[in-house]
Amino acid sequence: MPELPEVQTIVSDLNLKALGKKITGVWADPRCRGTFLESGGKGKSVEIRKLLEKLKGFGFSRIERRGKNILFHLKKGRTELDFLVHPKMTGHFLFGRFQLEGKPPVLRPAENDSALTEKKNGYLRFGFKLDSGDFLVFSDLRRFAKIILGSPRDLEGSGHLALGPDALSPELDLKKFKKIILAERRNIKSVLLDQSVLAGLGNIYTDEILWLAGVHPLVRPARLSEEALKAIFSATKRVLKQSIRLRGTSFSDFRDLLGRPGGYLAKRRVYKRAGEACPRCGQPISRLKIGSRTAHFCPNCQRPLP
Repeated sequence: MPELPEVQTIVSDLNLKALGKKITGVWADPRCRGTFLESGGKGKSVEIRKLLEKLKGFGFSRIERRGKNILFHLKKGRTELDFLVHPKMTGHFLFGRFQLEGKPPVLRPAENDSALTEKKNGYLRFGFKLDSGDFLVFSDLRRFAKIILGSPRDLEGSGHLALGPDALSPELDLKKFKKIILAERRNIKSVLLDQSVLAGLGNIYTDEILWLAGVHPLVRPARLSEEALKAIFSATKRVLKQSIRLRGTSFSDFRDLLGRPGGYLAKRRVYKRAGEACPRCGQPISRLKIGSRTAHFCPNCQRPLP
């Protein structure tokens, strides 16, 4: 699943490529559905095509990341709409020259671009044709993405953006971080994964953060020392910023706006490295199940508390 660095990579690229452009046409896979927020914030499931049709003539006025969500702010005259996409497991946006082929029409890359034509980028579910002649399209192998359209007020009040503080927010200082973490009684891995506690983290980066901080994934926050809490806070900022610089992790489906993989995969310390040598002490990396998630850690560097 794309986590904070992957979503931030997409949003940064979108602000360079799509911001200010106007939607002149739309295409959608008829099997895909989304949610339209009616007045008052009540959600109604509809075909994606019907959602997109409402956006013709709108321009992208602002694009931002909220946790793992991509939030498009669109305007047409004085009318404003918000379009939210949570990529979930396999979703990512692509930007470039595409064309409709066949009957019924299917969206395909217009040029033989080795990145855009990669199989990982071939599961196109919807697309916006822009006034520049380019397309902004969404690829999603498993069709799990959450897609919502509504007024800014209805979306903000719907609960879809009810998130904890962003893990990279400049307003999240050590004092606030400690208060949030110490209020929880679950193990630290589960706490860091909870989007209502801290927004943006997932399996990849919680493993990396806890390894860097030297904290076992099953330890409970109340048992963490002041030094350990500082180490987790510092590691969170360090790991996420490093991955953003490297344009995210492409362990599976994630690709950037031009269809290219991120570079953090080669730099990861423990995630999906079970059995390999710990880069700090040389002991084999272990793996354990925590609920429905998997944690990777070094049993020597990240020893459970007695």
